[in-house]
Amino acid sequence: MPATGNNHKELSVLWQQQAAEYRALCYQAFNMAGLRLNEALKNKPGKQKLAIITDLDETILNNSYSEAQLIKDGKEYSNQLWKDWIRQSAATGVPGAVEFLQMAQKKGIVIFYISNRDKTDVANTLINLRNCNCLTPIRRTCFFCRIHHQKNQEGNW
Repeated sequence: MPATGNNHKELSVLWQQQAAEYRALCYQAFNMAGLRLNEALKNKPGKQKLAIITDLDETILNNSYSEAQLIKDGKEYSNQLWKDWIRQSAATGVPGAVEFLQMAQKKGIVIFYISNRDKTDVANTLINLRNCNCLTPIRRTCFFCRIHHQKNQEGNW
């Protein structure tokens, strides 16, 4: 790969996509979460229901391929390019994330997904989660915090 001014970005994307250490740390985190979940299920009082609340991007969904494409194309992040990426529903699961979520859902745990993605991105995000085999996430368990804004006539937000 030729040296560019984005060398730090290239190295971080390559590390996330290729390093055994990254995968090991992800699996370790989700394996520990599974152990803690089993303990919580064993020790919960009565019929109390449990839930998991998790962020989406870089916690469950790996978007490093979007960043890699930007580097390859010599482009910088923009809201439009991010929306184009989301429309592809092509993010992969972070190592260990999908298995953890599947295990939790099989045990009756409801998963709540939190994201700062735009509310207009819910449908494509649900498709992406299904493509990753994150069992059937439903709209009512997805909370997207960013509200779509449109420019006014003067071009201001």
